[in-house]
Amino acid sequence: MVSFTTSLTALVLAAAACARPTPVTLKPRQAAAPGDANMDVLVAKFALTLEELESAFYREAISKNSQPLSNNLLRRAKTVQTRSLNDKQIALMEKIFQTEDAHATALQQALSAAGGPVLRPCKYKFDTSSAATILQTATLLEEVGQAAYQGAAPLLQDKALLAKAASILTVEAQHSTVLRVLGGRDPVPRAFTNSLNPPEVSTLIEGFIESCEDASNPLKLVPPNPQLQLQPSAGPPPNGNNNPLNQAGVQAATFLRFAIASGGEAAVARQATGAALPSINEAKFCVFPGGSPDQTRFVDYSEPQGCQRPDDLVLPGLVMLARERDVGTVIAGPVPILN
Repeated sequence: MVSFTTSLTALVLAAAACARPTPVTLKPRQAAAPGDANMDVLVAKFALTLEELESAFYREAISKNSQPLSNNLLRRAKTVQTRSLNDKQIALMEKIFQTEDAHATALQQALSAAGGPVLRPCKYKFDTSSAATILQTATLLEEVGQAAYQGAAPLLQDKALLAKAASILTVEAQHSTVLRVLGGRDPVPRAFTNSLNPPEVSTLIEGFIESCEDASNPLKLVPPNPQLQLQPSAGPPPNGNNNPLNQAGVQAATFLRFAIASGGEAAVARQATGAALPSINEAKFCVFPGGSPDQTRFVDYSEPQGCQRPDDLVLPGLVMLARERDVGTVIAGPVPILN
């Protein structure tokens, strides 16, 4: 009987084989659109940024836990005495890294062939201090990547690029399944993949970016939403409140309360447009994105209680704040819920 570990390794090896870069040709007009207004080029740049972010994360996690590999991108890695990942975890992450690097190569080739810019990678910052943190971050990045490709699909006009994005998305899903198993999570937690728009993706990855000087980088072209910072909650509403969240035995820890941060790329964008920072008092709902519109949850939000976290929330989860029961009224976030 084939072991589950062997099956997992075979799955990642298959992903690596499928992820070999194949040519995708964007039409020259797509790369030369004034102000990079062409959506296909913007999506390709954004996808490239995500792939480089994921590659950088795996490169760092691997370099801190193993001997340098033969791959040119890992030759500068330094061996350390203290390892937080075991051999199986390292081997699987090496395969995942190879596919992420292949994705980035294919996307940059598509941009370059169309006369587009060569994007300089950002400088990143990661917490790779423990196996639990590494697996947690890896799972989050893979699920953000899936949601980003899913959200970008309706925006694409070039069918070849759409096909390439779909091919990458399936491999990202394989990564997520493997990482969920390694982290002791449900490998298939939902029937549908989450979908995020570009500003929401920017919001989630902004915290991993130390600096990003390239003016053509999508994080500059698509500023993130205001960030959310978790705050202490006052707990459930007092007895007698008609709020349906008022249930016996509910503890303060099950409530999520936030502050809206004022810094980062979102602040730069607001300063440029003169827009004001949203007030936390504008928030009426916590939005927990689902794999389809009917699975997205809206939970009442109020100060100082916050909103009640769903008991069956799939982790890592996401939450945003909105003015109305409509994802089009989001004022801040998303922010990940990791545990």
